[in-house]
Amino acid sequence: KVRYSCESQAIDVKTSKIRIDRGNCFDKQYHRVMSGNSHHQGTRSSNSEAAKGNTSTINASQQFSSWIYAALSMLVIGSALLVEIMESTPPQVAVSGPAAAFTIEHATRAHSHVEALCAMGSRTIGSEANEIQAPKYLIQQLMAVRAAADPDIAVDIAVQHPSGAFTTPFLGGIVNVYANVTNVVCRVA
Repeated sequence: KVRYSCESQAIDVKTSKIRIDRGNCFDKQYHRVMSGNSHHQGTRSSNSEAAKGNTSTINASQQFSSWIYAALSMLVIGSALLVEIMESTPPQVAVSGPAAAFTIEHATRAHSHVEALCAMGSRTIGSEANEIQAPKYLIQQLMAVRAAADPDIAVDIAVQHPSGAFTTPFLGGIVNVYANVTNVVCRVA
């Protein structure tokens, strides 16, 4: 025996339910009408007979809620991926030339300069550590850089002793005055 599955779906607008109608199916090979699970030879059953026991009802809101859960899940996963992408650091760019050779040894050497400056004591404006010892140390180190540099690289060192004054309106108009403050400037070109 050959059976055909003939189903049609319709959404009832009033009740928001999906009807699956397993109504009349005509089997041409045996010339019989199949209505749902019952078989009638040679006659057609009416639509009302087919609709009696052969209609399955699925609540449309249940089907709709599963789509909402799927959409919300995708939204949460997408948001998590977006946050991960936005918060992650970009890949490190390869630097060519002398900067690429910067290592922990170089960082340790730079830190030794900071330690040497801090060992001089408090460096407030006008103190011996700030006006004499620190500039002398910086000039000595910059002269060593200039001596080790390639002839094509210009290392200019300048020492300035500016004087001036400025007001601070946010502090009630206090005027700060400085005289002969030592600045050490280095330009590499």
